Amino acid sequence: MDFFTPEAIQEFVAKFGMWAPLIFAVLQFLQVIVTPIPGNVFAVAGGVLFGFWKGFLLSWGAIVLGSLFCFYLGKKLGTKGIKKLVKPATFDKYMGFISGETTKNRIYVFFIFACLLPFFPDDLLCLLAGLTTMNFKAFSAIILLTRPWGLLFASFIGSGTIDIPMWVLGILFAAMLIIGVICIKNADKLEHFSMNLVNKVAKRFARDDKEKRP
Repeated sequence: MDFFTPEAIQEFVAKFGMWAPLIFAVLQFLQVIVTPIPGNVFAVAGGVLFGFWKGFLLSWGAIVLGSLFCFYLGKKLGTKGIKKLVKPATFDKYMGFISGETTKNRIYVFFIFACLLPFFPDDLLCLLAGLTTMNFKAFSAIILLTRPWGLLFASFIGSGTIDIPMWVLGILFAAMLIIGVICIKNADKLEHFSMNLVNKVAKRFARDDKEKRP
């Protein structure tokens, strides 16, 4: 079964009848941890199955819980354990940026950017976040505030809340596909640009904090 399409997910989940919302939430939770399927694909299927608000809340709640579990897992396993799960090059690239001599501001700014922008592996970064000095309260706030936006749009499209002509949907999906391809092909450049931007923003926060101190 091809689970990489909203239609396939919808067909699978619908078979569980009254248990469908629970099964959907469990699948959305698991995709954060163990599958390469984007959460927005599930969110589209959730909008079709349960309507806009119910589908969105199921997706948002499950993804928040999955993200928090990854953060906890990072804390629990530690650097040695996480290195067994993550490719060395990927681990070194991101941990080299968010650990060591980095400031607390840079860690926070980076994770906000990573959760909002499509070319960062945000689920993986939730795992790595557990290895940083970021505390659970700060991480939870970032996840709660940054995770819903893409899910809102995906749930809205899936629910058919408004009657959108097929040609408009075609243009929207084509645009999303083009943007996705551009992001994938230029992921390294976009990441490099974003990390430089994160540094500038973090330094600005640090400078403002110093100026406010007596």
